[in-house]
Amino acid sequence: VGYECIHKKQYSLKLMCRQVIALASAAFIGAQVIYYLDNFLLAVVINFIIAATILHFLKIKMAPIYAVVMLPIILPGSSHVYFGVSTAAASAVILGSVYILVNKTSLKL
Repeated sequence: VGYECIHKKQYSLKLMCRQVIALASAAFIGAQVIYYLDNFLLAVVINFIIAATILHFLKIKMAPIYAVVMLPIILPGSSHVYFGVSTAAASAVILGSVYILVNKTSLKL
């Protein structure tokens, strides 16, 4: 997501916040669904529906949401507990850096 946004001419703070919220909420909900459901097929279907719903309500198009919501399936052990928080922190730092780079500096890539 950061790589896609770094090539934009303008990157608004509103869009950055929507992307961080979408990534963090998809990671948290995806981890909880995988944790509480034993049937992985049912969890995958529910996660895809939740990801599409998040994107619809935030009115953005972002394909990596579908990967983030499925990532807890392959995470080891108890790492799903902190997955939502770590995704929120990482996306806020990366997308915040892209926002500063694109809008506040004269460096353009």
